[in-house]
Amino acid sequence: MIEIPFLQTFRGPMLAGAKTMTTRFRRYGRPGDFFDAFGSIFVLTDVRRETLGAVADNYYMPEGFSSPAGFWKCWRAIHPKRDQRGLPVWVHRFRLAKTYDRPERLGQRLKYNPSTGVFEEECFDEGNA
Repeated sequence: MIEIPFLQTFRGPMLAGAKTMTTRFRRYGRPGDFFDAFGSIFVLTDVRRETLGAVADNYYMPEGFSSPAGFWKCWRAIHPKRDQRGLPVWVHRFRLAKTYDRPERLGQRLKYNPSTGVFEEECFDEGNA
């Protein structure tokens, strides 16, 4: 399980499925990694590099905003001196984890397959666990 911090402001949008992406200066995980936020388990579905301007222009809705201006207002409040459009950032797409793909399933390792959008079991020997 990885840790990704979120502002309390995003609790409602994340739990409702309206915020499905977060933009960070560093990579926090890989597709298939789980994290806990606001008492719920989420799973990363995509992690990639973008520019900050591309996020503001094209991904403001998955970020939980109704407009690019809303995204910029929040971004500048958090990062007042790091708001250049060409700045490279990491985008992390996520969704609420379903019961069947929770990491606590004992005796199984699950790997997220982004091409199918599902979690698949990885077979392993008990001695290699």
